Amino acid sequence: MTQKGFTLIELLVVVAIIGVLAAVGVLAFQGFLKNSKEVCAKSNHKNMVNFTRVTLNNCSINPTITLLDRNGEDVVRDCSQPGSQWDGYMRDHFVGSGFRSCDGSDTAIPIGRAHHTYPPVGQTYYSTDNVANWPFYITTCFAEEDCKRDIVYWTP
Repeated sequence: MTQKGFTLIELLVVVAIIGVLAAVGVLAFQGFLKNSKEVCAKSNHKNMVNFTRVTLNNCSINPTITLLDRNGEDVVRDCSQPGSQWDGYMRDHFVGSGFRSCDGSDTAIPIGRAHHTYPPVGQTYYSTDNVANWPFYITTCFAEEDCKRDIVYWTP
């Protein structure tokens, strides 16, 4: 008499192999997620710094400039406004452009916070000081203990 099917040992071996493969896959996926969040945060930071430089330089040349508001609508901004006003204009532009936190929370960024504080990993803080040359501080943490702060100066 021939029996069709698998023995209990064969089934246990297959289940053990699937378990090992799943564990390896989960670990690899977690490493991939961490790396992708870091790359995302670095890209957001670089784009915000570059856009801030270009926009403030253009505003030093032109009387007005078109940015986006928080809802993504075009709005003409007066370049003679003080840096404290431009802090809000720039943050609104980034939010209206769809910038999102890289920490998985889908929080709109940048977040206005004092420049002496560091954000959680994957988020960006954006602020300015009411001092000469209007320094704009853009601070992002890419990973634990790996944060970067760029300062863009503006002389209107």
